[in-house]
Parts: sequence; structure tokens; C-alpha cells
Amino acid sequence: MSEEAHESVKPNEQQDLKWKEFKELQDALAERVVQIGGSGLCDCADESLSKAHLRALREHGIASSGANVKRLPMAPHDCNQNVAALVKHNPDEYRWWFGLALGKEDGLWHAHSWGVSKKDGRIIETCKEDVQAYFGLPGPP
Repeated sequence: MSEEAHESVKPNEQQDLKWKEFKELQDALAERVVQIGGSGLCDCADESLSKAHLRALREHGIASSGANVKRLPMAPHDCNQNVAALVKHNPDEYRWWFGLALGKEDGLWHAHSWGVSKKDGRIIETCKEDVQAYFGLPGPP
């Protein structure tokens, strides 16, 4: 193999290693959250969770029930922008949380963001109607 051809293989090997590390973190997080409920973790590769997010969630994530959630409908399927706007316009009232939400219909954990009331700790849901539980951390993703 020529040196030029050999160099072109390196990025693919590096990409494969990065993907393997990502999948290992994702699988470890899935093991943790299925103990709470659900049947698995949807593939976060196309969503907003990085390796650092997966690691932080696996090590420090906090579970919350989907009960007693305040619904504040905003743009559907745009949880990050919704919560960013909510916190920006009400910084003394709400805190941004990110992580995973367990869907009632499919039984899978999905990457998600939500607000939490600073007054009473109640979850503020801006777009999902069917959440059984939340697993996350404070702070934007």
C-alpha cells in the first residue's frame, strides 16, 4: 500500500474508534436508565448528546418522575430552543435541564431538554406529551 493510500485509512480508523467509544458510553448509559424503566435508549448519534454529555449523565444523572409536570406548549420537536427561550425570558424562575425523557408510547429514552421551576422544582415540559420519566442534569447541553 502506498504511503498516500495508508494515510487515507487513518481518518477512518480514528472515526471508527470515536464511534466505538461513543457506542460504549451510550450502552453504559442505556444500562443505567433501563433500571428506571423503559426498554432501551434511542440512538443518540443523530441527536444532541456528545460523549461528554453521555459520560456526565451516566455518572451524575438524576431521575425524576413524569408526574406533576407543568405543560407549557411551545414549538413541537424543538425542546432545546424552547427551554433556551423560557430560561432567557425568565432567568429567575426557571433552570435548564438536559438529558433523557422516557416516552410512554415507545418505551424508549430520547435525548431531551426541559425546564425546572426554581420555586418548587416542578418540571416544565415544553413539547412532549408522553413522558413517563426524566433523567438528566442541570445546564444546557
